[in-house]
Amino acid sequence: MLTRFIKVERNAAALILLAALAGLVVANFGNTFGLTNLADHLGIGSDARTILISPFFLLVGIELRREFSGNASVARALAVPALAAIFGVIVPATLFIAITWGSALPLAASLTPVATDITFSLAVFSLIGRSMPSGSRTFLLSFAVIDDLIAIALISILLASRANALSLLSVAAVAAGLTLSPKLGAKIESPLHTVVAFAVLPTFAFLTLAIKLDATATAMVFTSALGLGILARVAGKVIGISFGAWLGAKLAKPTDLLTKSDYLRLSTLGGIGFTVAFMIANIAFAADPQQLQVATLATLFAALLATCLAALALRKR
Repeated sequence: MLTRFIKVERNAAALILLAALAGLVVANFGNTFGLTNLADHLGIGSDARTILISPFFLLVGIELRREFSGNASVARALAVPALAAIFGVIVPATLFIAITWGSALPLAASLTPVATDITFSLAVFSLIGRSMPSGSRTFLLSFAVIDDLIAIALISILLASRANALSLLSVAAVAAGLTLSPKLGAKIESPLHTVVAFAVLPTFAFLTLAIKLDATATAMVFTSALGLGILARVAGKVIGISFGAWLGAKLAKPTDLLTKSDYLRLSTLGGIGFTVAFMIANIAFAADPQQLQVATLATLFAALLATCLAALALRKR
């Protein structure tokens, strides 16, 4: 029963969200227990948290391989989500740079609003995207994985060698999942899914959100260039993913039968950032706790806004 519960994306997402909220509550209202800023209290920094989610990326690689295992032309099938992911990274990153121009933020900060959360986007899709045509889930999973990998690869290039090693660990985990034999992948996918959904991601969310918030950081989400740049990811993702998918469909002529309208509706899910967005923020703003708080809160607000937008777009269809 527990395994079956965990396998459903929306239930896994609910566990992650509850763990994140628990982290916020403990960090901000746990003074009497001496647990304020729990991540630092336990000595679990951003490096350890980045390593912690490696099994998640291994699982992503295994599932992506399975999704395309029966496709006669993987290159054609990947052309649309790949271009959607590429432009889904370029547009929000460009918007962020334009909004924060002159703010003296590191270039790596522009990658904070580009990653799509796979678990949450699939959870929202499973709840309200049932009327979408066949191929929608594969497109969503594919562009979400690819834009995560792009963001991780770019932050590896932009930051120091220590960050490179940590970021490339995530890329290596996806590569390992993609190259596993189908038989081995099928054997380990189910137990790995349970461990990742029930333990790895909730723990990561709890530790990441276990930060002490203050009124200044909350206000800066809506008044600072950093906060507004991250909030702009919702519009940037819709524009970038829709255009990239349209271009890919025009060039590759895929067989998934999705229309321009379908791609536009699915692009709203790209604004939901969580796991990888927090990982990138942890790396980009490791030296500035207040900016890390602003980036974390802005990512949460953007995810909520994107979820509402996706609910309207997918239900309307």
